[in-house]
Amino acid sequence: MDENIYKNCTLCEQEYFTKKARGIAERNIVNGIIAVYKEKQLSEHLPCPMCGLDNMADNVHRNATSRIAPVQICDVCGIREALFAFESRNYSVLSWWIVGKILHKDYDHYSETA
Repeated sequence: MDENIYKNCTLCEQEYFTKKARGIAERNIVNGIIAVYKEKQLSEHLPCPMCGLDNMADNVHRNATSRIAPVQICDVCGIREALFAFESRNYSVLSWWIVGKILHKDYDHYSETA
C-alpha cells in the first residue's frame, strides 16, 4: 500500500501505521523464535520446527536447510519447501509448528497441514 493515499484521512493514516507496526513487531517475534530454535538445535535433539514431528536426524547438519528461515528442518519438510518453490507458492514461517506453539499455546499445526 502507498502511504500517500492516507494523507487526507487521519484515522485511515493511523490505522495504516498501526497495522504496519504490528507486522514489524510480529516479524521481530518470529525472527527471535527462529533464532533461539536454531541455537538450541546445535545442542539438543528437537522436533522439526516446521511440522513438529520427531523426524530430525541426530546430527542436525544432516537435515534439510529451510529456504525461508535460517534453521534446519526435517527432510520431509525440505521436500515440501522445494515443491512450494517449484510451484511458486508463497508461504510463511507463521504457519510453522514452532511459531504456533509459542504464540498460541494450544496450537496443533500438523493436523492443519497433513
